[in-house]
Amino acid sequence: MQENIDTEAGGNFAARYFKPLTDLRISDEEADRLYNLDYSTAINDAREKFPALDEMPPMLKDTVVDMVYNLGSTRFDKYRNFTRAINDGRYADAAAESFRHGVQQERNDWTRNRLLAYDRYFREQQRKELQRQMKQGVDMPYLPQTEYWQRKG
Repeated sequence: MQENIDTEAGGNFAARYFKPLTDLRISDEEADRLYNLDYSTAINDAREKFPALDEMPPMLKDTVVDMVYNLGSTRFDKYRNFTRAINDGRYADAAAESFRHGVQQERNDWTRNRLLAYDRYFREQQRKELQRQMKQGVDMPYLPQTEYWQRKG
């Protein structure tokens, strides 16, 4: 059994791939306990890398924790540009830096698409806040006229 599994180690296989290779099983409760332990570790590691993690909206927080969880803290440390982009609020840049080698394409797409969706949402919220402030007469820096009044038609 050990020899059969070791030859496949490091591959990007779903857990069900290994089922016919072994008769070793754990209970659902034990699987949940192990997952929760790993997930708690990932959240703590993510808090170290992203000081504002607990203030992040759930969509962004889940995406960041997912990256840390799947890569592990040590491998995630190589994603400095991703970390910097998230901490700076540059979510489209973070999406560009989120590709992980050896991870299923659909998983990379999921991460990238969530970051791009959050970037669009974040920019829209900024635009709405700017318009709200302009309507209230708050002193604003110079902006082109098109930023002050929406075009009709």
